Amino acid sequence: SGKKIGYDYLVIATGPKLVFGAQGQEENSTSICTAEHSLETQKKLQKLYENPGPVVIGAIPGVSCFGPAYEFALMLHYELKKRGIRYKVPITFITSEPYVGHFGVGGIGPSKRFVEDLFAERNIDWIANVAVKAIEPDKVIYEDVNGSTHEVPASFTMFMPRFQGPEVVASAGDKVANPVNKMVVVNRCFQNPTYKNIFGVGVVTAIPPIEKTPIPTGGPKTGMMIEQMAIAVSHNIVNDIRNNPDRYAPSLSAICIADFGEDAGFFFADPVIPPRQRIITKKGKWARWFKSAFEKYFLWKVRSGNIAPSFEEKVLELFLKVRPIELCKDCEGAPGSRC
Repeated sequence: SGKKIGYDYLVIATGPKLVFGAQGQEENSTSICTAEHSLETQKKLQKLYENPGPVVIGAIPGVSCFGPAYEFALMLHYELKKRGIRYKVPITFITSEPYVGHFGVGGIGPSKRFVEDLFAERNIDWIANVAVKAIEPDKVIYEDVNGSTHEVPASFTMFMPRFQGPEVVASAGDKVANPVNKMVVVNRCFQNPTYKNIFGVGVVTAIPPIEKTPIPTGGPKTGMMIEQMAIAVSHNIVNDIRNNPDRYAPSLSAICIADFGEDAGFFFADPVIPPRQRIITKKGKWARWFKSAFEKYFLWKVRSGNIAPSFEEKVLELFLKVRPIELCKDCEGAPGSRC
């Protein structure tokens, strides 16, 4: 509307802009990053069930959110198997990660072998360390690290887009928006280093890549990590108002439960950004039941407005020895670096 609103403190938590970087990706592929995209994907899946053919799933260069692509591939395998048409649908997973199970974080414990075994058991082919260049109605074209081009036939595709800061963040200039990805520049305490009354929370924050990879990849910002960012920022704003010098940084630990259809995987990393204090990787039907229960619990938190109940913090500390935030004596460092 063009209306101007003054502020004492600003928390930027807009979420990202989706960038469909491969030629033809937006027109010829599908996405599950928004409700609208998911509903459109559902319609195209119905056509696949009626007329089975090869499927290609994966992530383009620069993607930082890989988990949903893995879940989608494994859950689609399960659905096709239930319908009795899996043998008619070859599935190929193509990713910019240097290896499957990298997840943009250098892997989580034995995640490389874990994912390779999952794919092998389910007869899902994989191609890693490549850049998807184009998605056409009947094929996916990718380039390997040697510059050679290859094609994979496809009648249905789902590729994760990369994330970028939205125009409203980019318009604030290079001191607020990272020049490369237009995301909010923040320090360890998720405060902008230049404008101390501006903070960033969520996917829109500019956390640097965990490591340099042959094909560009970004680091994920999971729901648990984002809750921790919000808690830290809330404490920091309150302390600033009260002239309390204490500042907090999010621990950036993460619990991820990945649905595989007939069972699920449980991943815990503390913190997500190496080096790590603890790692857990497990698989079983119990993890799928746990994910279903957590979904109901999370929706209750959102609907009730009680995003960080005290009992949740106590349970996490008791069983996983993790706290959402930590006192930080020096906030001037890259987000995710240790205080």
